[in-house]
Amino acid sequence: MHRFYTMASLIFGFLILHVGFLMASPTYISIEDEYLEGGSNTIENTPEELKGISLFKKGKYEASIVSLEQALKDFQKSGNKIGEIRINLELVNNYISLHQFDKAGLNLELIQFYLKETPKSDLVLEFKNAQIALEVAKGDYKTAYHLSQELNRYKDSLFEEERKKHFVGSVMVGSDEKKKISHEEAKNQILETRQRYTLLIGILLVTLLMVGLIFLYSLYRSKRHAFTITENANILIHQKNEELERLNQLKNKLFSIIAHDVRSPLNNLAGVLSLIGQGVLQHDEVQQITGKLTSNVKETTNFLDNLLIWSRSQMNGIRIHLQELDMYKLANETVEVFRFQCEEKKLTLENHVQDTVFVYADREMIRMVLRNLVSNAIKFSIPGGTILIKGTAKAEDDFAVISVSDDGIGVKKEFQDKLFGIDNYTTVGTMEEKGSGIGLMLCRDFVERNGGKIWMESTQNKGSNFYFSLPQYHMAKRDEGIKNLLADIL
Repeated sequence: MHRFYTMASLIFGFLILHVGFLMASPTYISIEDEYLEGGSNTIENTPEELKGISLFKKGKYEASIVSLEQALKDFQKSGNKIGEIRINLELVNNYISLHQFDKAGLNLELIQFYLKETPKSDLVLEFKNAQIALEVAKGDYKTAYHLSQELNRYKDSLFEEERKKHFVGSVMVGSDEKKKISHEEAKNQILETRQRYTLLIGILLVTLLMVGLIFLYSLYRSKRHAFTITENANILIHQKNEELERLNQLKNKLFSIIAHDVRSPLNNLAGVLSLIGQGVLQHDEVQQITGKLTSNVKETTNFLDNLLIWSRSQMNGIRIHLQELDMYKLANETVEVFRFQCEEKKLTLENHVQDTVFVYADREMIRMVLRNLVSNAIKFSIPGGTILIKGTAKAEDDFAVISVSDDGIGVKKEFQDKLFGIDNYTTVGTMEEKGSGIGLMLCRDFVERNGGKIWMESTQNKGSNFYFSLPQYHMAKRDEGIKNLLADIL
């Protein structure tokens, strides 16, 4: 019932406001609305054009481009230049969304050429706005500012032209009416007096309406605020429950891993030491078993390192220290760490990271990610194989992409989705090396904490490629500068 009265009051108030303005002032059309409506595009949208616009709104830019290009062909066949301009403007929006700035620029040049033949004011305005949007997306704010000034000057010229038309028309009418003034002067004075009273009544009604609207809006805002607080609290509770459930599953999984992957090697070590102490084993047998035990101890130590680091990060024991990282140097360090291990397995490990790749991330976390990925590549490489650490980044891209690739045994398709989860999928390496499966889960966690993503591609018996992205240093610092500037302004 309260909502009904509120809505009724709003509708009644708007009616009073409308009537008040009609009584208080003569009918007029704004110059801006008039020139926009006069130059409006009255050509109907084709089905393909409507489909392309709908796909763009859904974020399906590639599919939108296909539909729009078909619509463009239809307009070209019919010789409809206005339709071609309109489609090209939609294509510009798609290419900007896809960061394909060169293609967007070519479309703008084509639109500019068409506008010389069809200089409709509404299309010119859309064209200039598209130019500004492209420069902002490219990060060229200086050019965008100059283009916005040109847009304002163009609008001013349209207003001035329309104003002159109104002025000339009013002068011509005035010259005819001047002859009748002497006969109607008294009548006009009476009308002016009535208009003043009507204007005062209108102002009074508007004032009363605004006070009522402010009061109703205050009530609405207070209720909305209370509803928002309750809704946010429910969302937070739901998130916490999901987090607790996930941590409970993770706890059970970790206990299972520790029981199997830590306890078993230690039991084996204890049993062998007992046999050696009893003198049961011969010297040759001791040497043979010692090599396997050493490998098991190394794998167990590596697992414990990963487990401890990851556990600390989950308990907020690790703070992220973002800094500028030279990925070429970090890759060189990784190559040196695994040099002896690669020589033992007769593998080639090379650093192909570009020396221009600098990221904004935590050094220790990314060092651990690289080492885990290289360790896995060694584990699943066939003796005589090659492992490459690559890194590329374009100056205009927000992220750099680092990869570790091998030509080993690869990963079966059905197991690829499990690699980065808590299911800790693992298998033995090409020389019976063992692992816990926790390393890739740690890699995903650390990469995501640094604002990146991690993924992989693999073909069985042909090798694997593990990729991860990280924010480029200069782009991250630029975004920080913009945020700080906005914070100071606001």
